[in-house]
Amino acid sequence: MAVLPSVALAGDSALRTLLLVATGAVLVIAGSFTPDLLRGVPIRMLVVATGWVAATGAALLRGSAIAGGGDGGLPVEFWPVLAFGVGLVAVVPWVRDRVEPQRAAEAVLAASLALAAIPTTIAIAEGVDADLRTAVLLVVLGGAYVLGTTTRSRPFAGAALRWTALAMAVVAGGLALVMRSVDPFDLVTVPIGAALVAAGAIRMRRSPGVGSWPALGPGLAVLMVPALIADWTDPALWRLVALGVVAVSAVVIGAVVRLQAPLLLGGAVLLVHTVAQLWPWITLLYEAVWWWLWLGIAGALLITIAATYERQMRLARGVIRTIGSLR
Repeated sequence: MAVLPSVALAGDSALRTLLLVATGAVLVIAGSFTPDLLRGVPIRMLVVATGWVAATGAALLRGSAIAGGGDGGLPVEFWPVLAFGVGLVAVVPWVRDRVEPQRAAEAVLAASLALAAIPTTIAIAEGVDADLRTAVLLVVLGGAYVLGTTTRSRPFAGAALRWTALAMAVVAGGLALVMRSVDPFDLVTVPIGAALVAAGAIRMRRSPGVGSWPALGPGLAVLMVPALIADWTDPALWRLVALGVVAVSAVVIGAVVRLQAPLLLGGAVLLVHTVAQLWPWITLLYEAVWWWLWLGIAGALLITIAATYERQMRLARGVIRTIGSLR
């Protein structure tokens, strides 16, 4: 409690912030050498918590003040990165020494990551180097999400870091899109989608019972659906090509590895994408041919389908069974 008044004033003074971060770091390091309990008092937890609050609170307020337009000669991310380092120093020895409760270390690490991302999120909303900051922040948060899925080592393993990183990525990316401070929008969707796909692939490799839809479906949708909608709203050439490449890759991987989600979602996106790009030529062809010719072609198709109805139904049922057998 004694550090809270100083922390509350840290946003106005770089010197005060420096002293609080340094003091917090010293307390966190000293806490790793103190006993867990002293006469029934959890002295180590109190010392480490005090240091963490001092460093993280001061850095958060100072970084947020700079991000909001305050006077400061240092980048917005300088103080939050220092505070996150203090958080790491706090939790790693805690886990190494098996201090109880172990989940406290996971919670502190997740909170350190979330609080460190807030000043950068504010700067993105204010439009200060928003494109670069959005790309870097979402890549870092996506990497934290994948790390939380990949590793089994505490405090990085577990749901706390994983879901906190994903939540902060969604909040920061959503705010950037709502404030229209990022262009193109792919700076938001691609890092988040790629992280979801990578983490889903890792979960599928570890757990054979996990299906492709819950593991890969959300990430693939985030990667491809916004770009598909942009076929009509913002048809940039590089995005059109990239979407085609991603959709074809998803179909091929789904067919080779026998995964439903990439095959069906990639195929649907590829079909709609192809029709959207060919639509002007389809319209020209339709207008260039007499209407009664189209009527004749439709009639011929109906006759062909009717004549081979049983074979087409058997083929359709076989395709459905094959798709249903995919993971």
